[in-house]
Amino acid sequence: MKIGLISDTHGNMQALSQAIRLFHEKTIQLLIHTGDVTRPRHLKPLLEAGWPVQLAIGNMDSPAENFQHLTTIYNLTLHTISGTIKINNHQLGITHGHLDSALRLLQKDNFDLIIHGHTHERRDQQINGTRIINPGAATSPGNSCAILDLNSNHLSFYSL
Repeated sequence: MKIGLISDTHGNMQALSQAIRLFHEKTIQLLIHTGDVTRPRHLKPLLEAGWPVQLAIGNMDSPAENFQHLTTIYNLTLHTISGTIKINNHQLGITHGHLDSALRLLQKDNFDLIIHGHTHERRDQQINGTRIINPGAATSPGNSCAILDLNSNHLSFYSL
């Protein structure tokens, strides 16, 4: 399964459009957005692209209730501070990353993979048997996203 990873879009619709084209081209099956969308209308292009979307609410997305109505219209799962996704044999933890305590708690819960955002810096690091990934920020600095192939465990970063 190929998973598109994006974070910190901050309403940058141009970067979002580029990411959507890339995700279609690379045929992802799931999209994980680790927060800082800013407004529900900024998330709609991803939701309308057709993939199931998992969204971790970021510090610029509060309150989470602003996004709740989208879960009844689209294939969207909201996670407030952090969340868990089980895919086949893989246990994934997601969080925006603005709360160090949430990131530390996820690291203690024996996840195979933790995906976060917030820092706007790409990350692919192994800590105590857990792989920690940050796709970077769709906005500057960085302008990036990532695709994780769970079958091969291969991660690719892409500039937007």
